Amino acid sequence: MIPRLTRSIFLDQLLWMVMAGLLMGLAFPVFLRLFGFPEEEVFSPAFYALALSAGALMGLFNYGLVRIVIRPAMRTLSGKMDKVANALEQQLAEMSREEQAVCVTPDDCMVDIRSADELGSVAGSFNRLVHTLHESREIQRAYEALSRRLSASLELSDLAEQVSELIVTHNLAQAVALYVIDKGEVKPVFSRGIAQAEQLVHHPQLEKVVETQQSTVVYLPSDIHVDAVLVDFRPKTVQILPVMFRGTVVGVLLLATAQTPDEKQQLLQDMFVAGLGLALRNALTHEEIQRIAVLDGLTGVFNRRFGMQRLKEEYSRAVRQEAPLAVLMADIDHFKRINDTYGHLMGDRVLRLIVEQIRHVVREGDVIVRYGGEEFMIILPGADSHNAMEVAERLRRRAGDIEVHHGDHVIRVTLSIGVASLPEIKVDAPVALIECADEALYQAKRNGRNQVMDARMQACVQSSSSL
Repeated sequence: MIPRLTRSIFLDQLLWMVMAGLLMGLAFPVFLRLFGFPEEEVFSPAFYALALSAGALMGLFNYGLVRIVIRPAMRTLSGKMDKVANALEQQLAEMSREEQAVCVTPDDCMVDIRSADELGSVAGSFNRLVHTLHESREIQRAYEALSRRLSASLELSDLAEQVSELIVTHNLAQAVALYVIDKGEVKPVFSRGIAQAEQLVHHPQLEKVVETQQSTVVYLPSDIHVDAVLVDFRPKTVQILPVMFRGTVVGVLLLATAQTPDEKQQLLQDMFVAGLGLALRNALTHEEIQRIAVLDGLTGVFNRRFGMQRLKEEYSRAVRQEAPLAVLMADIDHFKRINDTYGHLMGDRVLRLIVEQIRHVVREGDVIVRYGGEEFMIILPGADSHNAMEVAERLRRRAGDIEVHHGDHVIRVTLSIGVASLPEIKVDAPVALIECADEALYQAKRNGRNQVMDARMQACVQSSSSL
């Protein structure tokens, strides 16, 4: 390695070139003498001075060529490097995208490669560095956008829309389906471009991904036609990816693509699935909290607070549409005696058995509410007084068929039920409808229990605006 003389490479180059020229000037007379030139002419002080001057001038000339040929390229490379460095410094300072835009595109910071030597190799390496930095920044921006969008969704339906939009925006797939693992069961959340996605929940490949927590990729040759049950276009690859959160599978993402993902798309996809795990877990937790907030913990039916809200909604709809609406108030006869005699665990069992019977009787869309300890409110939208009485009677008979064995004892259960319905009962508030049904319930109790009483048979036929 040639020793350094100064802190400037170009100054070192000047000095070494001048010294090389002087050495050539000193050696030049010797070469001339070897070729037969007269000694008195080539070894004269004047000729030495001329040779040394020519050598020095040649060194200066070579240095000038270097400055003209190499130095502009080096300055261009240095300027581009400074541009990239400024961009990175501004990005680290968390400036806005407009302020960061020193290199809007990689071409703004790349240098022209005009040689095939080491300098050209340096320029090529620099250009690759610029491209890589630009790609990494684009991926970082995409990841930040993915994270913001996913973390903003707590409802599963909203999250599904975000997932679909993000996948299309970043061209991660042409068809997608998302499944969640809810209490050990795979349930579809949404699909786009995949026909009958709900039928895939028991597909062996999907079940294997859930069990092994390992993704699987199916590569499909172009001459193979895919069954339209799976997707509605011909994909090249179908990826089944586990969506993980803290080592647990919380969902499965199915992506079908017309082309094999490139390296950048694969990286974005991995980051997307990683972010989706947290978002999906948050949405499931939110859904569970919402479910707990409206359900009675013992029986699994709606609690009184939510039941009152639903009754207000159904009452408003019935009045607005002039549609019938019925409310049943059902109470377990002698329930305190069951608790006192057989214990509260047996009482809890009886409550759950009554709820099972109610579920068998009511329609989908009817609302079951645990109104009090052993009292249930059943809201029947669209049911008139006749329909409501039929439902109440069926429920009373089914409850009478319940037999609970406790040792040698057989516990039998009966219900007393009060029925109030619009428009037969004229009330102007939902709570008044409850009171009418409740009054009919207590009349059934007074009449001997285990019977259904219609509020029309009571005095509760006037407007209850005072309530």
